[in-house]
Amino acid sequence: MALGDTHPQGKGLDQNLICLILANRAFDRGDSISGMDYYHRFNKDDFAASRDKYEYLEKTFFLNQLKDLCVNLALSGRQQEAVSLAEKFEQDHEKAFAYIFMAEKLYLKQTNPLAFVYLDSVFSKSKEVDFSQFNFGANRAIDYRVNLILLMSRIGGKQLNGLANNLFADIIEQNKDGAVISKVYGIAEEGNFYRAKMAIPSTLTEREDLISRAIIVWQACQKKEMEKGELRWKAMDHFITHDLNYIFYLPN
Repeated sequence: MALGDTHPQGKGLDQNLICLILANRAFDRGDSISGMDYYHRFNKDDFAASRDKYEYLEKTFFLNQLKDLCVNLALSGRQQEAVSLAEKFEQDHEKAFAYIFMAEKLYLKQTNPLAFVYLDSVFSKSKEVDFSQFNFGANRAIDYRVNLILLMSRIGGKQLNGLANNLFADIIEQNKDGAVISKVYGIAEEGNFYRAKMAIPSTLTEREDLISRAIIVWQACQKKEMEKGELRWKAMDHFITHDLNYIFYLPN
Protein backbone atom coordinates (compact mmCIF):
# COMPACT_ATOMS: atom_id res chain seq x y z
CA MET A 1 0.00 0.00 0.00
CA ALA A 2 2.77 2.43 0.96
CA LEU A 3 4.70 1.66 -2.22
CA GLY A 4 1.60 2.33 -4.31
CA ASP A 5 1.08 5.67 -2.56
CA THR A 6 4.67 6.88 -2.91
CA HIS A 7 5.92 5.40 -6.18
CA PRO A 8 5.84 7.77 -9.21
CA GLN A 9 3.71 5.24 -11.11
CA GLY A 10 1.67 4.28 -8.07
CA LYS A 11 -1.44 6.12 -9.24
CA GLY A 12 -1.89 3.51 -11.95
CA LEU A 13 -1.93 0.65 -9.44
CA ASP A 14 -5.39 -0.78 -8.76
CA GLN A 15 -5.54 -1.18 -4.99
CA ASN A 16 -9.23 -2.04 -4.64
CA LEU A 17 -8.85 -5.79 -4.12
CA ILE A 18 -5.92 -5.22 -1.78
CA CYS A 19 -8.01 -2.78 0.26
CA LEU A 20 -10.88 -5.26 0.46
CA ILE A 21 -8.64 -8.05 1.72
CA LEU A 22 -6.82 -5.86 4.24
CA ALA A 23 -10.07 -4.33 5.52
CA ASN A 24 -11.60 -7.76 6.13
CA ARG A 25 -8.46 -9.07 7.82
CA ALA A 26 -8.38 -6.04 10.11
CA PHE A 27 -12.04 -6.48 11.08
CA ASP A 28 -11.51 -10.22 11.63
CA ARG A 29 -8.78 -9.56 14.17
CA GLY A 30 -10.92 -6.96 15.94
CA ASP A 31 -9.08 -3.88 14.62
CA SER A 32 -12.03 -1.79 13.42
CA ILE A 33 -9.90 1.39 13.15
CA SER A 34 -7.58 -0.16 10.56
CA GLY A 35 -10.57 -1.85 8.95
CA MET A 36 -12.30 1.47 8.41
CA ASP A 37 -9.06 3.02 7.16
CA TYR A 38 -8.79 0.40 4.41
CA TYR A 39 -12.54 0.68 3.75
CA HIS A 40 -12.15 4.41 3.06
CA ARG A 41 -9.24 3.67 0.70
CA PHE A 42 -11.48 1.35 -1.33
CA ASN A 43 -13.01 3.13 -4.33
CA LYS A 44 -16.67 2.43 -3.54
CA ASP A 45 -18.05 4.54 -6.38
CA ASP A 46 -16.07 3.06 -9.25
CA PHE A 47 -14.74 -0.46 -8.80
CA ALA A 48 -16.33 -2.15 -11.83
CA ALA A 49 -12.98 -2.29 -13.62
CA SER A 50 -11.37 -3.92 -10.57
CA ARG A 51 -14.15 -6.47 -10.38
CA ASP A 52 -14.22 -7.36 -14.08
CA LYS A 53 -10.51 -7.34 -14.96
CA TYR A 54 -9.93 -10.98 -13.92
CA GLU A 55 -11.21 -14.42 -14.91
CA TYR A 56 -14.38 -15.74 -13.31
CA LEU A 57 -12.64 -17.36 -10.31
CA GLU A 58 -10.87 -14.12 -9.39
CA LYS A 59 -14.07 -12.12 -9.93
CA THR A 60 -15.92 -14.53 -7.64
CA PHE A 61 -13.21 -14.00 -5.01
CA PHE A 62 -13.56 -10.22 -5.36
CA LEU A 63 -17.34 -10.41 -4.88
CA ASN A 64 -16.95 -12.65 -1.83
CA GLN A 65 -14.54 -10.15 -0.31
CA LEU A 66 -17.06 -7.39 -1.01
CA LYS A 67 -19.82 -9.43 0.65
CA ASP A 68 -17.59 -10.12 3.66
CA LEU A 69 -16.85 -6.41 4.03
CA CYS A 70 -20.61 -5.69 4.10
CA VAL A 71 -20.87 -8.20 6.96
CA ASN A 72 -17.92 -6.75 8.86
CA LEU A 73 -19.27 -3.21 8.54
CA ALA A 74 -22.65 -4.36 9.86
CA LEU A 75 -21.05 -6.19 12.79
CA SER A 76 -19.02 -3.11 13.71
CA GLY A 77 -22.14 -0.94 13.83
CA ARG A 78 -21.59 0.84 10.49
CA GLN A 79 -25.05 0.00 9.18
CA GLN A 80 -25.29 2.88 6.71
CA GLU A 81 -21.97 1.96 5.13
CA ALA A 82 -22.90 -1.73 5.06
CA VAL A 83 -26.18 -1.11 3.25
CA SER A 84 -24.59 1.34 0.82
CA LEU A 85 -21.91 -1.21 -0.07
CA ALA A 86 -24.44 -4.05 -0.42
CA GLU A 87 -26.36 -1.96 -2.93
CA LYS A 88 -23.21 -1.70 -5.07
CA PHE A 89 -23.69 -5.28 -6.26
CA GLU A 90 -25.01 -5.39 -9.81
CA GLN A 91 -27.70 -8.07 -9.62
CA ASP A 92 -30.57 -8.38 -7.13
CA HIS A 93 -29.62 -11.95 -6.28
CA GLU A 94 -26.08 -10.75 -5.45
CA LYS A 95 -27.51 -8.07 -3.17
CA ALA A 96 -29.72 -10.70 -1.55
CA PHE A 97 -26.65 -12.80 -0.72
CA ALA A 98 -25.05 -9.80 1.01
CA TYR A 99 -28.17 -9.11 3.09
CA ILE A 100 -28.55 -12.79 4.02
CA PHE A 101 -25.04 -12.92 5.43
CA MET A 102 -25.39 -9.55 7.16
CA ALA A 103 -28.59 -10.78 8.84
CA GLU A 104 -27.06 -14.15 9.69
CA LYS A 105 -23.93 -12.81 11.39
CA LEU A 106 -25.81 -10.09 13.27
CA TYR A 107 -28.20 -12.71 14.62
CA LEU A 108 -25.66 -15.44 15.43
CA LYS A 109 -22.94 -13.22 16.88
CA GLN A 110 -24.92 -10.37 18.47
CA THR A 111 -28.60 -11.44 18.49
CA ASN A 112 -29.08 -7.98 17.00
CA PRO A 113 -32.70 -7.20 15.99
CA LEU A 114 -31.35 -5.41 12.91
CA ALA A 115 -30.94 -8.91 11.50
CA PHE A 116 -34.68 -8.89 10.79
CA VAL A 117 -34.38 -5.59 8.92
CA TYR A 118 -31.81 -7.17 6.61
CA LEU A 119 -33.94 -10.29 6.31
CA ASP A 120 -36.78 -8.07 5.14
CA SER A 121 -34.40 -6.56 2.58
CA VAL A 122 -33.81 -10.05 1.18
CA PHE A 123 -37.52 -10.56 0.61
CA SER A 124 -37.76 -7.11 -0.93
CA LYS A 125 -35.00 -7.96 -3.43
CA SER A 126 -36.63 -11.33 -4.10
CA LYS A 127 -39.67 -9.63 -5.64
CA GLU A 128 -37.52 -8.72 -8.65
CA VAL A 129 -35.72 -12.06 -9.00
CA ASP A 130 -36.74 -14.69 -11.54
CA PHE A 131 -35.95 -17.90 -9.66
CA SER A 132 -36.44 -20.03 -12.76
CA GLN A 133 -32.95 -18.92 -13.85
CA PHE A 134 -31.55 -21.06 -11.01
CA ASN A 135 -33.34 -24.25 -11.98
CA PHE A 136 -30.87 -25.80 -14.40
CA GLY A 137 -27.18 -26.17 -15.08
CA ALA A 138 -24.44 -24.26 -13.30
CA ASN A 139 -26.84 -21.51 -12.18
CA ARG A 140 -28.09 -23.87 -9.46
CA ALA A 141 -25.02 -22.80 -7.48
CA ILE A 142 -26.29 -19.23 -7.15
CA ASP A 143 -29.80 -20.02 -5.90
CA TYR A 144 -29.69 -18.03 -2.68
CA ARG A 145 -32.87 -19.65 -1.40
CA VAL A 146 -30.68 -22.43 0.02
CA ASN A 147 -28.84 -19.91 2.22
CA LEU A 148 -32.09 -18.14 3.09
CA ILE A 149 -33.70 -21.41 4.22
CA LEU A 150 -30.64 -22.08 6.39
CA LEU A 151 -30.88 -18.62 7.99
CA MET A 152 -34.60 -18.85 8.75
CA SER A 153 -34.24 -22.39 10.11
CA ARG A 154 -31.44 -21.17 12.36
CA ILE A 155 -33.58 -18.40 13.79
CA GLY A 156 -36.66 -20.62 14.06
CA GLY A 157 -40.15 -19.62 15.12
CA LYS A 158 -43.49 -20.47 13.55
CA GLN A 159 -43.55 -17.60 11.04
CA LEU A 160 -40.00 -18.02 9.73
CA ASN A 161 -40.32 -21.80 9.62
CA GLY A 162 -43.46 -21.33 7.53
CA LEU A 163 -41.64 -18.99 5.15
CA ALA A 164 -38.75 -21.48 4.90
CA ASN A 165 -41.23 -24.25 4.06
CA ASN A 166 -42.80 -22.08 1.34
CA LEU A 167 -39.39 -21.41 -0.20
CA PHE A 168 -38.57 -25.10 -0.03
CA ALA A 169 -41.81 -26.00 -1.80
CA ASP A 170 -41.02 -23.59 -4.65
CA ILE A 171 -37.68 -25.23 -5.47
CA ILE A 172 -38.01 -27.82 -8.23
CA GLU A 173 -37.66 -31.44 -7.12
CA GLN A 174 -34.27 -32.21 -8.65
CA ASN A 175 -32.72 -29.23 -6.85
CA LYS A 176 -34.13 -29.83 -3.37
CA ASP A 177 -31.11 -31.73 -2.01
CA GLY A 178 -29.17 -28.61 -1.00
CA ALA A 179 -32.29 -27.01 0.46
CA VAL A 180 -33.00 -30.14 2.55
CA ILE A 181 -29.48 -30.18 3.96
CA SER A 182 -29.70 -26.45 4.77
CA LYS A 183 -33.04 -26.94 6.50
CA VAL A 184 -31.78 -29.87 8.56
CA TYR A 185 -28.60 -27.97 9.43
CA GLY A 186 -30.49 -24.87 10.59
CA ILE A 187 -32.98 -26.82 12.74
CA ALA A 188 -30.22 -28.93 14.28
CA GLU A 189 -28.14 -25.84 15.06
CA GLU A 190 -31.15 -24.44 16.90
CA GLY A 191 -30.91 -27.56 19.11
CA ASN A 192 -34.06 -29.40 18.03
CA PHE A 193 -32.46 -32.65 16.86
CA TYR A 194 -35.71 -34.62 16.71
CA ARG A 195 -37.38 -32.05 14.47
CA ALA A 196 -34.22 -31.95 12.33
CA LYS A 197 -34.45 -35.73 11.90
CA MET A 198 -38.13 -35.48 10.98
CA ALA A 199 -37.24 -32.85 8.34
CA ILE A 200 -35.32 -35.48 6.35
CA PRO A 201 -37.66 -36.69 3.58
CA SER A 202 -37.76 -40.33 2.51
CA THR A 203 -37.09 -39.33 -1.11
CA LEU A 204 -33.40 -38.53 -0.62
CA THR A 205 -30.65 -40.67 -2.06
CA GLU A 206 -28.60 -42.72 0.41
CA ARG A 207 -25.76 -40.21 0.10
CA GLU A 208 -28.01 -37.19 0.79
CA ASP A 209 -29.69 -38.99 3.69
CA LEU A 210 -26.27 -39.82 5.17
CA ILE A 211 -25.11 -36.20 4.86
CA SER A 212 -28.27 -34.93 6.56
CA ARG A 213 -27.90 -37.36 9.48
CA ALA A 214 -24.17 -36.59 9.76
CA ILE A 215 -25.02 -32.89 10.12
CA ILE A 216 -27.37 -33.67 13.02
CA VAL A 217 -24.67 -35.74 14.74
CA TRP A 218 -22.12 -32.99 14.08
CA GLN A 219 -24.37 -30.36 15.65
CA ALA A 220 -25.04 -32.59 18.67
CA CYS A 221 -21.30 -33.05 19.15
CA GLN A 222 -20.75 -29.32 18.75
CA LYS A 223 -23.29 -28.57 21.49
CA LYS A 224 -21.52 -30.97 23.87
CA GLU A 225 -18.15 -29.39 23.09
CA MET A 226 -19.51 -25.91 23.74
CA GLU A 227 -20.87 -27.03 27.13
CA LYS A 228 -17.38 -28.29 28.05
CA GLY A 229 -15.64 -25.25 26.59
CA GLU A 230 -13.70 -27.36 24.10
CA LEU A 231 -12.63 -25.95 20.73
CA ARG A 232 -10.51 -28.82 19.40
CA TRP A 233 -12.66 -29.33 16.30
CA LYS A 234 -13.29 -25.69 15.42
CA ALA A 235 -11.17 -25.91 12.26
CA MET A 236 -13.29 -28.85 11.10
CA ASP A 237 -16.43 -26.74 11.60
CA HIS A 238 -15.05 -24.13 9.19
CA PHE A 239 -14.20 -26.87 6.69
CA ILE A 240 -17.76 -28.25 6.76
CA THR A 241 -19.43 -24.84 6.34
CA HIS A 242 -17.04 -23.45 3.72
CA ASP A 243 -19.34 -23.98 0.74
CA LEU A 244 -22.23 -22.27 2.52
CA ASN A 245 -20.12 -19.21 3.31
CA TYR A 246 -18.26 -18.92 0.00
CA ILE A 247 -20.64 -17.87 -2.74
CA PHE A 248 -20.02 -18.98 -6.31
CA TYR A 249 -21.42 -15.87 -7.94
CA LEU A 250 -20.18 -16.92 -11.37
CA PRO A 251 -20.52 -20.67 -11.77
CA ASN A 252 -18.40 -22.15 -14.55
